Amino acid sequence: MELLRTLAPRKSKPSKEITDATCKMLHLAFKGQTSEDIYDTLVFCFVKAARQYDPYYTDKTKQVCEVIGVLPKQFTVEQLEARVGFDCNGILRSLVRKKVTCLTLVAMLAVTEADTMIRFKRMLKGTV
Repeated sequence: MELLRTLAPRKSKPSKEITDATCKMLHLAFKGQTSEDIYDTLVFCFVKAARQYDPYYTDKTKQVCEVIGVLPKQFTVEQLEARVGFDCNGILRSLVRKKVTCLTLVAMLAVTEADTMIRFKRMLKGTV
């Protein structure tokens, strides 16, 4: 059921109609395949996604945002990576895609630690 919710259109309220339409869409994606083929495909997708999972992504994003706050107005990715000590291209792309500005970052870092973590989690989920 959770899989169907993730495949449903964004910002749609869960309902039987949405679930039925999503289930039909999923069924059409695997038209003519056996249950074993469908299972293999879904497991392959899960393993591929799990391989890219980083349990420290939120902490790394916070660290990148803090370093951006102290760097000069114009900086290079190499300068940023030298300060944080890891490849941060994916984090930077995510911040740009979500249209997070430096002012937003500074405002987020100016609040308490607990509030910052809540805001970062919301930001990463796209609800800010």
